[in-house]
Amino acid sequence: MPSRRGRPSYQRLGHEASPARAPEPERLALVGSLLERSLVRLLGRGVALDTLLEGALLEVLSSWPPRDDTALPLWAQRIAVSWALEALKSRTPVPDEEQPRRGPGRVREALSHLQAWMIGVRPEEQLAFALLELNANSIDEAAVILGVPPQVVRQRAWRVRRALLFAARRDLELRRYLLIALRVRSLLRCWDRGTRQALPSERARRLSAELELEVQWFV
Repeated sequence: MPSRRGRPSYQRLGHEASPARAPEPERLALVGSLLERSLVRLLGRGVALDTLLEGALLEVLSSWPPRDDTALPLWAQRIAVSWALEALKSRTPVPDEEQPRRGPGRVREALSHLQAWMIGVRPEEQLAFALLELNANSIDEAAVILGVPPQVVRQRAWRVRRALLFAARRDLELRRYLLIALRVRSLLRCWDRGTRQALPSERARRLSAELELEVQWFV
């Protein structure tokens, strides 16, 4: 994952926790990575990521260890979603000079443009859509993370996708996203599983490698 200016120190935050409850440094680093990756995927770069990440990490430390049988990645993502929801409700943008600069028509540009378009979407619906489309969660996983029934996740994500399809008629970058959406989800799923997907032809491998380079900022 690319380094970010001002990233919170997992070791420093770990020392702030009660010694009896503090997670092992390796476990804390894993949870921190999960939180950071989830926040980037859910919110893009137009938020004060460092502040959100530090707040989410402090919540992890205050509630460690997980009190239910939810898998650690889903538990961490649930915390990330709660902080992402607050950020979406406040809509605090990053100053323009700090916004990432992407070449026109590239994969990262399409993803950034999608995130910008979703500013007009209801926060709860945006999170459902982003979990499925940009975080590569299943509907059941998203339901656990959001704390709602799977049918509610489907309905919320469907509303966003319907609006996206209409908006894409007039927006080239949104159309570009729709063209690559399935492949992006596949790549994100592969990254999360720590694997790479085997592709049948040299051309497909080359195209996949180019897409991977474009999506690396996102993972």
